[in-house]
Amino acid sequence: MGLISLYVKVPGARREPLGERIVEIPDDARQWELGNAHTDFTPYVPIGSIARGEELVASGDGATACRTCHGPDLRGVGDIPPLAGRSPSYLARQLYDIKHGTRRGPAVAPMLPEVVYMTAADRIAIVAYLASLPP
Repeated sequence: MGLISLYVKVPGARREPLGERIVEIPDDARQWELGNAHTDFTPYVPIGSIARGEELVASGDGATACRTCHGPDLRGVGDIPPLAGRSPSYLARQLYDIKHGTRRGPAVAPMLPEVVYMTAADRIAIVAYLASLPP
């Protein structure tokens, strides 16, 4: 088994700037270590990214098209999965993979015109906003 890297909260430790990163930290690192699949994680995103993501969605730059397939509340429709309340790391990875051609196929094709022009900062902002919505 390979080395697994995990950020955890350490009482009294200094903080570091996130830069253009999303970090998800288990609320109870011991439960994660024990393999509890129900361990909750708290995502940390750059300051201002949720508001910027909300603006991008509202302005039509990037994510408004998401509502066409994923539903007006972004909670999924039929076989189309929800985006609201999902892990921002997971969502960012999906967008990255779509942009770079790792994810393909008929279900992904409608997303490509929106995703292809997203910058890393756009992806972070949009997924931070989506993750902030109630599932």
